[in-house]
Amino acid sequence: DLYFIAVGEMPPRDSYAYVVGYPMGVGEFVTMGLVQLVKDGVIFTSAPVIFGNSGGGLFVFQDGRYVLVGIASFVLNSYRGVVPHVNGFVATDKIKEFLG
Repeated sequence: DLYFIAVGEMPPRDSYAYVVGYPMGVGEFVTMGLVQLVKDGVIFTSAPVIFGNSGGGLFVFQDGRYVLVGIASFVLNSYRGVVPHVNGFVATDKIKEFLG
């Protein structure tokens, strides 16, 4: 049986966000945080992204179900010594636009 994940709308700031991945091959991981900023097709969250989660999904709860809103793309561990951890996700809108 195949199961398909619904693609959702851009989440508002302070939405709970869940990152699903398989970091370093140790098993499935789910981390949780908040959507902090949505800008230029990138969703920034406080949900930790662990090395190896790249390509994993970012999910939020919309319309009574969990939907995919982004794909893990990058982590900045330090930005000029000010920001301790920034997680970026390419929004599904941008992915759809890219795929045409």
